[in-house]
Amino acid sequence: MAKASQDVGRVKEIWRYPVKSMVGERLDESKVGWHGLAGDRRFAFVRTGNKTGLPWLSARELPQLILYAAQFADPQAIEHSPLLVKTPEGRTLAVDSQILVDEIRHAYGSAVDLLQLWRGTYDSMTLSLISLPTMHTPGHPVQGAWPAPFPALFAQRVTPPTGSKGHHDFLSALREHLCCNIR
Repeated sequence: MAKASQDVGRVKEIWRYPVKSMVGERLDESKVGWHGLAGDRRFAFVRTGNKTGLPWLSARELPQLILYAAQFADPQAIEHSPLLVKTPEGRTLAVDSQILVDEIRHAYGSAVDLLQLWRGTYDSMTLSLISLPTMHTPGHPVQGAWPAPFPALFAQRVTPPTGSKGHHDFLSALREHLCCNIR
């Protein structure tokens, strides 16, 4: 017997960030797996020689990274699509171009390397679900951040299912409904 589905919210926006800490691209739909959105944070600049658990060069170390925008030339075929980065000056460069790597290195002031990972480069979560009311809650860390600086599904309305015990049950139900694609 098939389970009855229950409306637990509506996805308003989906954002993918192909390069860690750079502006991403808004999507109409995306495949979702255990590693998050397809193509999300598959590239990162790393601090050459950094042997810590978080070697990524992120906006924590170089805030200017958020002025760069990354997007796949063909967002429907990301496995074979070039990844392009628009610089703050408006130039469009391939993510692996030496010009871009040199520009990031110069801005950071130390050697960096570009790293590509098929799983993604995450500090913590592979996917975030954020309700719009949360985005507008005074004092919330992401208040007014639009788009948020992390991969997220922005839901217009997030309501835990009837009879649930709160957020954990809601996320479990959401995972069941997402399966492998979101729209």
